[in-house]
Amino acid sequence: MESIIVIEPGKQPDLREVEKLDLETMQSIVGGLIQRVPLTEDIDLWFNEEGRMRHLPFNRDVTDNQGTTWDILGTMFLTVTEHADEDDEDGDRTVGLSPSELLAWAHRLSLPEVEVPEVPEGCIAVWHAKHPNFAGSYMWDTQPPPPWPSDFEQVALVVTSDINRAWEATNHIDHAWQENPDVKALKTKARSSSVGDVFVLPGGKALRVDSFGFVEINP
Repeated sequence: MESIIVIEPGKQPDLREVEKLDLETMQSIVGGLIQRVPLTEDIDLWFNEEGRMRHLPFNRDVTDNQGTTWDILGTMFLTVTEHADEDDEDGDRTVGLSPSELLAWAHRLSLPEVEVPEVPEGCIAVWHAKHPNFAGSYMWDTQPPPPWPSDFEQVALVVTSDINRAWEATNHIDHAWQENPDVKALKTKARSSSVGDVFVLPGGKALRVDSFGFVEINP
């Protein structure tokens, strides 16, 4: 058995055991063709090489030891390259991580906890997706929405109990929405609210903007 770290979008690293790290197993983890990025001399990151073309959800940014940052889409996993000696005819091998490597990399790639503050009565909090795909629920089978709340940031608090008013108040129409009197802008520069963004009501109910109306996000 080989020990690896599997990380799905919006989730914390998962330590898994697989029987062997052959091509079929590796492709099944990412759901398609695989691409490799060496993070260190020994640690490799694998993900779906068609992630952008298939509109897979943003997972997280990963920085290698050379300082290059990779924005990974879809499920990814980590393995170790076991380098062969010059006289080894089998060449390098892909194997699992050691216990210390599992702990170190799981910690390094953990998502920070995103706290969703309580919303005052008479207000609606507006959160924008950092990596939006602007696809409504009719496309979510093939283009999943960004993971909530890990890939969002709060951009405004609107003084209203009407969610449609909150939507209108955070859209650029004849001037920047940050200038609207009933809006407490938390970002000086932000796009208009759009499909995929999230509006949070008092009590914590979160509603994702759909192509028509809003869809509640299940906890």
